[in-house]
Amino acid sequence: MKSVRETALEILVRVETDSAYPNILLNSASSHLPEPDRALLTELINGTLKMQGYLDWVLAQFLHKPIQNLTPWIRNNLRLAVYQHAFLERIPPYAISHEAVKLAKRYGHRGVANLTNAVLRRIFRELASLPLPTEPGTRIAVRNSHPEWLVRRWIQRWGEAQTQRICQLNNESPPVTLRVNQLKSIDIGALQQQLNTNGFLTEPTIHPQFLKVNNPRTLTQSTLYHRGFFYIQDPVWGWVVDLLDPQPGEAILDYCSAPGGKTTYIAERMQNTGTLVALDVHAHRLNRVRENCQRLGITSVRCHLVTEWTPSIQFDRILVDVPCSGLGVLRRRADLRWKHTEADLSQFATLQLNILNAAAAHLKPNGILVYSTCTTEPEENEAVIHTFCQQHPHFIIEPATTGVYGATEDKDGTLHVIPNQHSTDGAFAARLRRHE
Repeated sequence: MKSVRETALEILVRVETDSAYPNILLNSASSHLPEPDRALLTELINGTLKMQGYLDWVLAQFLHKPIQNLTPWIRNNLRLAVYQHAFLERIPPYAISHEAVKLAKRYGHRGVANLTNAVLRRIFRELASLPLPTEPGTRIAVRNSHPEWLVRRWIQRWGEAQTQRICQLNNESPPVTLRVNQLKSIDIGALQQQLNTNGFLTEPTIHPQFLKVNNPRTLTQSTLYHRGFFYIQDPVWGWVVDLLDPQPGEAILDYCSAPGGKTTYIAERMQNTGTLVALDVHAHRLNRVRENCQRLGITSVRCHLVTEWTPSIQFDRILVDVPCSGLGVLRRRADLRWKHTEADLSQFATLQLNILNAAAAHLKPNGILVYSTCTTEPEENEAVIHTFCQQHPHFIIEPATTGVYGATEDKDGTLHVIPNQHSTDGAFAARLRRHE
C-alpha cells in the first residue's frame, strides 16, 4: 500500500506535468483514507504547492545545478521533503530523509537517491541559519512564496507593508463562509441559531447575509446543507450581486454563471420570479449551476450554453463575471500563483473586453450591467472598463457603493477589495448604466 507521502508525490507530479487540478486529484485520492491521513495528504499537497517558490529557492542554495534539470519526480520529492522539515514540526528529520531517499530510488536511480540524501542532510543542518535576500521585493517574494513579478507590482501600488500582509493572508487557509438562502423563509439570525444548535461555531461577517463557520469539516454533510438553507460563498461575491441590485420580476442575464454562486443569490434576491438566464461555455459547469439551484429550491433559472443560446429579449440587468487570472483568490487555489506570468494579463484583458462587448449588446436602454473579476490587477479591471466606456460612450459608471454593505469605492467609482482588507477574497466590480 502506498504511503501518504508517495500519494502526495504522484499528485504533485500530475499537477506539474498534466496541469491537473490538485483539488480534484486530492478528493479522489483521499476518499478512502482515514481522517488523519486525509488531513496530512491535504497539508502536503496544498502546502508544497503554495510554498513552491520558497522551497525552490532553498533547494537552489544547496544544489549544484538548476532544479529544473531534475525530473519532475525528483524535483517534487525534494520539495515535499523540505516542506515537511520547514513547516511540519511533528515529522522528525530522519523519517523525512528516509522516505525521500526511498522514493528517489523508486522514481529515479541510486545516483539521485544519493543526491537526495546529501542535499537534505545539509538543508536540515543549515536551513535555520540561512539568510533571506535583503532586497525588499525578492525578500517578500521568497519568504512568502509568491512570484517576484507580482510582488513588485503590489509593492509599487500598495507599499511593502501592505504587500507583506496580502502575501501572508494568501498563505493561510481561507475561512469558510456561507450565505443564507432567503427563499427558505429564514433570516440570518435564525440560521445562525440552527447551525449553533447543530454544533457549528459561527460568527458574523462584513456582509449581513453571510456567516463564518469556524468548524466547517462536516458542514456539507449536515441536514441544513442538504435542505438548501445556505450556500458556501465568500462575502465579497454578495457585494457584487448587491451592486447589480436585482429586483423581483425583472429579466436578468448572468453571462458567465458557473458554478452558480452569484446566479443563485440573484434568484433569491428576485424571490424566484422573473426571467433569469445563466450562460456558460462548458456543459459540465452548467450542470453545477443546475445542481446548486435544485438544492436551494430555485426554479427560475434557465441554463444555456453560450454557443447554443439564441436571445429573444433584452435584459434589465446583466452580470458579467469574467474569466481572469484569479490573483485575488490565491489562498483558495494552492497552485494558481505559479500558473500565470505578467504577460498573461494583457491576454486576459483582451478576452474580458470581448466578453463584455458581447454581453452588453443584450442590455435594455437604462439597464444596469455589472462587470466583476477575482483579480487584483488593473489591466483586467479598470483598464477594461475604461476601454469599454471609451468605445461605448452611452455606458456610464455609477458609484460602486450603491447597495453595497461596508465596501469602499475607488476614486473612479469602481469597487476594489484588496484581499487583506476585510479577510475576504480580492475582487473588482464596476456598475455601468446604459443611457440611450
